Amino acid sequence: MKPALQRTGRAVVLAFAFVLPLVVLPACGKKNPATPSAAETSATPPPGAANDGPVVLRVDYADLEYAADGTFTHEGEKFTGIAEEFHKDGTTLAKLYEFKDGQFDGTTREYYENGQISASTQWQEGQRHGANMYWNEEGKETKRQRYDHDVAVETVHLDGTPPSNP
Repeated sequence: MKPALQRTGRAVVLAFAFVLPLVVLPACGKKNPATPSAAETSATPPPGAANDGPVVLRVDYADLEYAADGTFTHEGEKFTGIAEEFHKDGTTLAKLYEFKDGQFDGTTREYYENGQISASTQWQEGQRHGANMYWNEEGKETKRQRYDHDVAVETVHLDGTPPSNP
């Protein structure tokens, strides 16, 4: 190899040896914003955050009061949450009601003592709105109704009972 070419080759190698660390090392210290640190991923979520939803208040139905304005209250405030009632054995759920701002809102469910669901009703702002279904103690659906703001618009008997006006 000619001496001039050797000097050029050494110069290139030396340039890479000094320049490359100056480019690569600062980049190594930078955090990738898409990758969370170990501290960020190992943090314990606050209570109620594990289900990514709001904390829902559950009370015994007997603890609700019926106010003069037709709403349900708990501890003096219009109740939002779930109220439940149990059968005499104290462990089998009898009724489950969803409330929002003191009114039925969501789904109410009633259960037989054997645990089988007996009725399910959809509510919106205190009025039946949507599906209303009934079952017998063996779990067979017996009747289905559809409500539009507390007015029955359809009733279907599934147990052989003759149809009736809603």
